[in-house]
Amino acid sequence: TLLVLYDIPVGVNSNHIDGFFPANLNERFIDDSGWIFCQAGDVYVGWYPLQPGEWIPEYKKINAPWGVVTGTRETDGTQPVRNYRFRSWELQNGYVIEVRSKDEIGSFTKFTRKLRRHIPTAHLETGAVSVSYISLDGDKMEFSFPNSRVLNGKEIDLSKTPLFESPYLNAAQGSEMLTITYKGKTRIYDFKNLTISDK
Repeated sequence: TLLVLYDIPVGVNSNHIDGFFPANLNERFIDDSGWIFCQAGDVYVGWYPLQPGEWIPEYKKINAPWGVVTGTRETDGTQPVRNYRFRSWELQNGYVIEVRSKDEIGSFTKFTRKLRRHIPTAHLETGAVSVSYISLDGDKMEFSFPNSRVLNGKEIDLSKTPLFESPYLNAAQGSEMLTITYKGKTRIYDFKNLTISDK
């Protein structure tokens, strides 16, 4: 379960938010509840935009340079749709995402039926952007942009939480260093000094 909030200043270049939905999903539909439901094999996704937006089809660009396949809004009618982009121009904005697998919840129909009963509550004003949500697992999640996070009534302090912490990726907050480890090899990206080193 993911809560995302934006309080975008007036006059910035990227004055919108986007959600990308591949055209090759097994299913994608907009529910009357406000949820956008998607299925990709045994993975189910619910995406709840907190503000209205527009759907933009993006077409496969056939003659892209260097053989790179890209998306374009332009079409001559022969290109297939590559993605659907959900774009919202509201500056105080956000969304909630729930992801579950077939093993966790059963059928896609069961996932959509349960999620329809879980609607986020948002407050979206300049300088006062927040969302409250009860997840499919029954956890009450509250987020006030930019720093206040509360889970089941307990304030969560992320100041000492690493940006990445796994067998493969590790990075401490503020370090500007990313360590990648795989099959006994290590690569360190130092973004402070713009260097790459291998061990």
